[in-house]
Amino acid sequence: MKKVSTPKTPKTPTLKKKDDYTHLELYLKSLSIDIDKQVMVKDLINGFKSLERCDYVLSKGGKVLILEVEGGVFTQGRHVRPKGFINDTLKYNSLTLAGFFLIRIAGHHAAKSPVTVGEFINAYFTKSKSEFVQINNEFVKKFKLK
Repeated sequence: MKKVSTPKTPKTPTLKKKDDYTHLELYLKSLSIDIDKQVMVKDLINGFKSLERCDYVLSKGGKVLILEVEGGVFTQGRHVRPKGFINDTLKYNSLTLAGFFLIRIAGHHAAKSPVTVGEFINAYFTKSKSEFVQINNEFVKKFKLK
């Protein structure tokens, strides 16, 4: 009896690098969100002395958002080692005290769910504060580890 071969289903495209956020960046650009990558904090805060960088400075309609993508969460990356963690908290506090709105997301969210993350970020620019809080609650429910 001759074996019938079934057609192979095409593989879902995967990201080439484990920390590739290209899909998120493209989606944000499609929403008319301006993106600056790896911006020096000292360029944002007058008098800041550290050489720390912000992952993304996003802007739309006069509003600015700092997006920090925390990579290496499951592989003991710099964000979870003592020195990196402490330096990041100092950077985040400085940015917040300088009046910037800061959102931190896990790298695997940015890489694996770029549309969901993009819609969440776009909501900051397009929704009222109370609507954004509700959207954040839904985002937390979707991504919270159990």
